[in-house]
Amino acid sequence: MLKKLILLLIFSTILFFIFIGKDAFAAPLPPMLAVNHQTKECATFFAGDECMDCFPPKGWESLGISWQIECPSDYTHIGEIAFELIKCLPFKNSFCCTIDHSGAAGDCEDVVVNHEKKQCAFVDDINECQLLLTGWERAEEDEFWGRVCPSHEYEWLEDNLKCILKGGVKKTELIEKEDLMNYEFYVIVLSITVATALVILWFLFRRTSRK
Repeated sequence: MLKKLILLLIFSTILFFIFIGKDAFAAPLPPMLAVNHQTKECATFFAGDECMDCFPPKGWESLGISWQIECPSDYTHIGEIAFELIKCLPFKNSFCCTIDHSGAAGDCEDVVVNHEKKQCAFVDDINECQLLLTGWERAEEDEFWGRVCPSHEYEWLEDNLKCILKGGVKKTELIEKEDLMNYEFYVIVLSITVATALVILWFLFRRTSRK
């Protein structure tokens, strides 16, 4: 009986992580092994997770997953490279920019929130936005998480939200304005060409009729 209860508990735990793991937990990459050929040392380092990619410091070369590769025989294994020495590049995605997520910090400076609709989104570049659309505001900065979506219950928009750019026009309006200017230019050139041709034809017609 006890054995069945233990198996049931293990099975239930596995199912629990399968169903909620995708949305609530980041999957860290396996530790990687790096070597420094100048100092003849090797060490493991944190390679990132769903929210960032990390790389060893200058002078070090990543060889692959630590448990699949051995440190060269004439190199000294010095343990793990300090995290502050590693260069990490955060990702700009909804999971990494929602409060209380389990991963590392994401690239969340461009997160905007609509509390009335309970929605979150990214803009292309918040520093280029002069005005957000009605109901939207820049995400408040949490002391620990930074500028993130304030709740897992908020819906994330699939596409980046448009904003009024500095200068007072939207990106789409900038494109339309440029196309309109090109169109007007070609219309003017075509009109002048047609008018010139008509004038020349009129003069030729008059000279012919006088003869």
